[in-house]
Amino acid sequence: MKAKLELENDLRDIVSRIMSQVSIASKQTRTDINLASEDAWIPILREVFQASKLENLNRHQKNYPGIDLGDTENRISFQVTATTNLDKVKDSVTTFIDKQYYNTFDDLYVFTLVKRQKTYSQEAIDKIVGEMPFHFSTSEHIVDPEVIVEKITSMRFATQQRLLRELKGVAGDIDARINSLDTDDNVPYVFVSNLAQVTFPTSIYSAVPEIDKDGIWETAKEFLTYLPKKKTTRSCLYLGLELAGYSHAQFVLHENKVFTFENLEESSPFSGMIDEGTIERFDVTEFFNSEFSEYENIFKQLLKSNIQETLKKDEVYYRRKDRLFLFMPKEEGDKARKVTWKDKRKATRTVYDQIKSSKDEYKIYAHRHFGFDLTFTMIEDEWYCMIYPSWLFTYQLKRTHLDNHKLVSDKKKLEKNHSVRDHIRFVSSYLGELTSKNESFVKISSPLEFEFKHSEIVDLSDEEDLEGENEIQNIG
Repeated sequence: MKAKLELENDLRDIVSRIMSQVSIASKQTRTDINLASEDAWIPILREVFQASKLENLNRHQKNYPGIDLGDTENRISFQVTATTNLDKVKDSVTTFIDKQYYNTFDDLYVFTLVKRQKTYSQEAIDKIVGEMPFHFSTSEHIVDPEVIVEKITSMRFATQQRLLRELKGVAGDIDARINSLDTDDNVPYVFVSNLAQVTFPTSIYSAVPEIDKDGIWETAKEFLTYLPKKKTTRSCLYLGLELAGYSHAQFVLHENKVFTFENLEESSPFSGMIDEGTIERFDVTEFFNSEFSEYENIFKQLLKSNIQETLKKDEVYYRRKDRLFLFMPKEEGDKARKVTWKDKRKATRTVYDQIKSSKDEYKIYAHRHFGFDLTFTMIEDEWYCMIYPSWLFTYQLKRTHLDNHKLVSDKKKLEKNHSVRDHIRFVSSYLGELTSKNESFVKISSPLEFEFKHSEIVDLSDEEDLEGENEIQNIG
C-alpha cells in the first residue's frame, strides 16, 4: 500500500513538473515545446487510451490541420495544445467536422499540455456539432496531464511503474528541448546584405550654363597641366571649376542644364558660370518619383559622382573601364596600403599590395587592388547603395593586367561567404567614415542585416531534391 501511495505521489509530482515546464516555455513563446510534447506523450496516450497505433500525423504532413496524433486502426485522435480556452476547443471541433475526420476517427480528444479549465460550455460545442455523426463531451474529451495521471492510477501497479518511467522520459525530453533552445544553434542567423542606406540633400538645383568656352580653354592651357580631348560645355565647366579651385563640385549636364546638389541660389562653385535667371530648385523626390527615368538617372549620377569625388581625396579612384572604385597606393612607390576600420571590432585590411615576380624578386609582377562598385536603388521609400566588392590586378598601376581574369578568379576561389560579408562591412564602414569626415553631400550607413530563425531558413538543395522526387513520382 505504501509503495502504491509513493508511486501515485511520484506520478503527480512528475506530471506537475511537466506542466510547469510547458507553462514556462509557452510564456516564452517557445511553441516548439508543443512539437516535442506531441512525440513524448505518444507512448503514454497509447497505453491509457488503448491506441496502440497512435502516431504523430505531423510527421506525415507538416502542420496537419486540426489534429496532431491519430490511430486510424483504433479510430482515435488527439489535438495537442498548450492553449486551454474554449475558442481553441471550438476551433478543433470545427476543423474536425469540416475535414470530415469523423469518417476516419470516432473520437477526438483535446489534450491540453497545461491544466485545463474547470468547465467548458457544452452548449457551445453542441451548436458546432449539430446533427453531425460525431460526439464531443467537454467533460470527457478535454483532458490534461492530471486527467491522464488519474487514469494511470486506476491501472495495475506494474503498468503504473512503467508509465512513471515513460513520464520521466517526457520530462527529460522537454528539458532537453528547452536546453536545446538555449544553445548557440538556436541563436538567430544574421544575414548581412550588400545594401547600405544612403542619405542626401533634399534639393537639387539646375541652371543653364553661361560660359566662355574659348576663354576657359586658353586659361587652362596656361595654368593647368592637362586638357581634355574635346572642348565641350561639360569639359569647360570642369576646367572652369578647377581653375576656380572647386574641382570637388559635382554636376550632371543634361539638355544644356547643370543639375547639382550645390545651392545655386547662394554663392556656389558655379557662380559666374551659369545664367542666374534660370536657376531652379527642385525637391529631390521629384527626380526619383518622375515618370521619366532620365531624371532618376540624373539623381543616381549625382549620388555616385559625389561619392567618387569624396573617394578621390583618399586615393581611391573610379576605373570606368572596369566599373570599380580601386584603392591605390597612398604614395608613389608604396609596397602596400592598409586601412584600419571598425565595425563590431577594430581591424586592419590590406587594400593594395605589390606582387613580386617569381622569376626576378626585384621586379613587380602585378599590383593587387581591392575595389568595389556601387549602384543605387529605392526600397520602401528609402535609398540604398548596393555594394559589389571585387579585386583588380594592374600592370604598372595603369593597365589591367593580362592575367587579371585568372588572378581574380583564383583569389575569389579562396574566399568564403564570411569573406564577402567582411568585404561589404569594410566598404560600408570605410564609406561611412569617409563621407562623414569630408562633409560630403552623400552619406553611407552600415549594411542592412536581417535575422532569421532556423525554422525560417529553407534549404533550397532539399527543395530541389524534393522537386526531383516529385517528378519521378509523377512520371511513374
